[in-house]
Amino acid sequence: PVAPPSTLGGGGTGRSSSEAVPSSGAPGHVMRRGPRSLLALAASLLFCTVLLLDLAAHVDRCSPPDDVLGGLWPHNGGTTEWAWTFLLRFHIFRNLAAPLTIFVPAYRTMQFAAGSGSRAPRVALTVDDVVSRRWPANLTRFEALLSQLEELRVPAMFFVIANDAALSEGGARLLRRARGAGHEIGNHGLADGFMSDMTEEEFDASVAEWERRIAEVLGAWPGSSGERKWFRPPKGSMSSDMERVLQRRGYSVSLPDAWSGDSTVVDPDFHARALSNGVCDGSVLLMHAPDDAWGDQISHVLPTAVPLIRSKGFVFTGMSEMFTSAGGLSMWRLALGVLTLASLALAIGLCTSGVLVYVRRRCSRAIGGDHATGDDGVGSRQWRRMEDLQPFLGESLSVQAGCE
Repeated sequence: PVAPPSTLGGGGTGRSSSEAVPSSGAPGHVMRRGPRSLLALAASLLFCTVLLLDLAAHVDRCSPPDDVLGGLWPHNGGTTEWAWTFLLRFHIFRNLAAPLTIFVPAYRTMQFAAGSGSRAPRVALTVDDVVSRRWPANLTRFEALLSQLEELRVPAMFFVIANDAALSEGGARLLRRARGAGHEIGNHGLADGFMSDMTEEEFDASVAEWERRIAEVLGAWPGSSGERKWFRPPKGSMSSDMERVLQRRGYSVSLPDAWSGDSTVVDPDFHARALSNGVCDGSVLLMHAPDDAWGDQISHVLPTAVPLIRSKGFVFTGMSEMFTSAGGLSMWRLALGVLTLASLALAIGLCTSGVLVYVRRRCSRAIGGDHATGDDGVGSRQWRRMEDLQPFLGESLSVQAGCE
């Protein structure tokens, strides 16, 4: 309530005597509990979100973490590894997949992971940017990767960039060797760059050109009747135009649910432990082909990660086989994903509301002071503190207008 005029004049502090020090039963005391209550409720919702995430992990038969930190060792990547550990420990990519396919039209046909079944849990390895992002390139490291996969008996899905490296004599030879070894070949565009800004006609022409170039190297594509036509959008970015073209051409679109950021974090030990702790039944793992930017760390990750994942009962299988036999995520799993996202969004909203309520409470108390007359009372000092916050709140937000 606005104080009577008699309490605002005379150069006082701008407060009545009853407002100066609120008693335990005064409204001011109750108002101060508002932000705390909101933040407490937000913390409760965050706790519920964690329980939902663990329930989803149980439903998906996810890998139990080897330690509390879920693979955060060693920590050569610094704080970045903490972030990736959180994403993998709580299977964030997998849990965001369900709401994304429901609410974002461009991703409605996206395949993040296959559904769980009664059989042994299975995972599929995918490798992006094959054979190289640029040309000329050192292809001996990719050749060594093919030999390593043969020794580990792991089938892989290679998402190929149909650039000069893939069309070169050495690149074409390695792609034919990969197909002969039972690996699948997928479409990853003509260059390592965004395609979501293309028009429908431009993207359709790009897909057709990729198929033409790969046909020159491999002949018929896909290689067998059991293989699907797979596409992985560069940078993970999709558009509605892309989705329509891919659906019309009969493609299955893939993004991973288990990735530890190997294109930004150079730490093979971390990636091996993080991936082994972050897989679930039907997971799609992502690593990148050897490159000058991050080296050939995939060749150092797989010898450690593959045995760890197998020791937890998982079987490596081909992408097409895994999705054909298991299908997509169940409606129960979709509902659980939406509920988890809603709980997390509400918790974040309550945290934000609690902070804003606190700021407005402080501001309302400050406005009670005689700021216009330059009073140096408690209200005026608090008002000046609020004015100090103005650069951080932005020009569009007036503290006084917000309080009013």
